[in-house]
Amino acid sequence: MGVKTTGRTGPTKLDGVSVDGLVMPTKASEPTLLEESCFQQFAPLVAASRDYAQYSGCRFRSSSFDGVPSATRIDAAPGKRIGNLGEPLVVGSIRSRDSGPVLAAKLRAAPAVRGFTKRLQAGEPRLLEELERAFSVVMEESVRNAMVSAFQRLDMWPPRPTPADVCMEDCSYQDVSASFAVIAQRAYNDELHRARDAAEVGGISSATRRAMTAAFLVDFAHAAGLQLPPMPEAQQARFHDFAFRAAELERQQQEEHERQCAQQDESPSVFSKQGCNSDLAVETWPTLASNALVSPKGILAKAKALLLSSSHTQLAGEQGQELR
Repeated sequence: MGVKTTGRTGPTKLDGVSVDGLVMPTKASEPTLLEESCFQQFAPLVAASRDYAQYSGCRFRSSSFDGVPSATRIDAAPGKRIGNLGEPLVVGSIRSRDSGPVLAAKLRAAPAVRGFTKRLQAGEPRLLEELERAFSVVMEESVRNAMVSAFQRLDMWPPRPTPADVCMEDCSYQDVSASFAVIAQRAYNDELHRARDAAEVGGISSATRRAMTAAFLVDFAHAAGLQLPPMPEAQQARFHDFAFRAAELERQQQEEHERQCAQQDESPSVFSKQGCNSDLAVETWPTLASNALVSPKGILAKAKALLLSSSHTQLAGEQGQELR
């Protein structure tokens, strides 16, 4: 069992983690994935779920909390001593394979998880409004990651030569009316800015943390049974335009590659493998570019796949294997 009761002469243990004198463990040696200041209405949920998100790879699974009691006093800040509970916690046998730190993280998050689930299901306007903003952030970040994957696939990361009219501070890659080289350079500039931000804070950039927090909240709302909104029409139109241009440019590159191979009397290699470091993104791109994108479930599945497959979240994804 994950919880062992030794009687009133000794403390209850969670695989070596004291519960009756409750000091919940944290994963302080690793960069924090969630940031509560990004979404104020959900701040208590985000704060309570920090450790859980570290173990889950920033994904939310409602089944993770099966058999986890909602002790009302296990909602203090990570690492803070909470004091003695009146009675030992009783955790269901379904959690018997959870390690002490993982179970402790779930115990800390459980009260907020259940409280915010009820509030969302009751349709609190302020929560729903902020959830819509979180969904928009997830969509925008997912489109950005798909664009980066496309530029890598097209060997334009960064573009060569560098566009002369794009300064290093220009990160407005959202303007898809510009030339492909300009869009690629702006997106590359944005990536460099994020890298510098991550280096300064010693972990993950603020933009990435904001996106991961938004993804966690959207995951949470989906698990709570809320209907997801469609992707905004303006965002769809911008994305489809970019996807069409990317596909056309790739076709031209493929034809040029085959022509060069024919001139050299060589067998053409698999061009699609050049300049691409993400098979998932390559497979997902045509699907995202299709009209199926307007399906809320399709949006969430593809968006989370792209968002959570980005290079800066690979470690978190590996940690997610710990949770079932």
